[in-house]
Amino acid sequence: MARAIKIVVIVLVAIVVLLAATVFVITQVIDPNDFKPQIREQALTQANLELEIPGDLDWRFWPSLGVSLGRTEARLPGEEDLFAGIDSASVSVAVWPLLFGNVEMDGITLDGLEVNLVETADGANWEQIGPRDAAEQPAAEEQPAEDGEGGGMDIPLTIPSVAITNGQVSYRDTTDGTDIRVEHFNFKAQDVSLDEPFPLQLSLRYQDQSDVRVDLSLDTTLAANLDSNHFVLDPMTLDAQIGGLTVNPVDVHLEQKLDVNLDEDRAAVSGLLLEAAGTRTTGNATVTGLTGDMKVTGQIKTDPFDANAALKSIGETPIETRDDDALSKVALDATLAGPAGSVMVEPLQVTLDSSTLNGKAGLESLDTGKIVFDLVLDKITLDGYLPPE
Repeated sequence: MARAIKIVVIVLVAIVVLLAATVFVITQVIDPNDFKPQIREQALTQANLELEIPGDLDWRFWPSLGVSLGRTEARLPGEEDLFAGIDSASVSVAVWPLLFGNVEMDGITLDGLEVNLVETADGANWEQIGPRDAAEQPAAEEQPAEDGEGGGMDIPLTIPSVAITNGQVSYRDTTDGTDIRVEHFNFKAQDVSLDEPFPLQLSLRYQDQSDVRVDLSLDTTLAANLDSNHFVLDPMTLDAQIGGLTVNPVDVHLEQKLDVNLDEDRAAVSGLLLEAAGTRTTGNATVTGLTGDMKVTGQIKTDPFDANAALKSIGETPIETRDDDALSKVALDATLAGPAGSVMVEPLQVTLDSSTLNGKAGLESLDTGKIVFDLVLDKITLDGYLPPE
């Protein structure tokens, strides 16, 4: 028995060594750059893109098996302007599980992504992306799903790491002058899975033709169910610095749980915390009928704050009043309600120093933009809000 076990172990080791040697020989003997013509042909046929790969394609054997791609550029046929490009990309799988017929992803990286989107009166450049002569191509026959039978490799359900670095996306609309640029785009996700929530981080800089600038960073955990189009970001933390709208940039801190279900046409925000320019707002909101008659419900509360202190923090001129304590206590307590197709706040309570404004207000109709309000002010001493003598 011991001799039989020894023979089996030797055979298994020999098979593993043989497979490892085969993989090694393939990666060392076959030059992936020889496949560039086929890759360019497929890009033109399947995506209507002329692909140039001046960078090298390289194999990597250990500690993971993968292929890396150098500088690559894509253009629409007959055009000189770049549609998309990358500086480098790589995909890798773990070697040891591969020897036993299992595919376990090690990671996906993409560096230097550049995308240029342009829209004109004749249409958008991205609308030209797609298979050539699609109408003439025969439809693919549907293959019956296999119930775990066959000799195929196991499909990976989790990717340990996905990283996009130094990306930029530009969008121009020549019909209205829109010119938006997203730079310094970085995305990182760990243990990416469609079965379990996974953490991700994102950062970018936004700038448009009005010189509005937003530096944004997002840290969250995503749970995604593609079958039901259900996406949950919980917890979600967002920090941003917004410039160009005020004299001084405004720092914004946001915490919340975001729950979006596209099949149910619903989105919900809970545990909201928004801090900006010395103000603090908390609450929750639910929006139904995202693609139809929208209805908003929820509760929003802004803690008392000093209006002039908030103006100073964003570089704006404070409001001068006869009473030095005027505008030092401003607060909001609002209940979001109303029928579908409207955004109403009822009840609404606004506190201004020693005065209180109660009632309701909002958009009675999202289609017409009609604004309605019914408010009652209990008392106010106007002299204190007049300009200094």
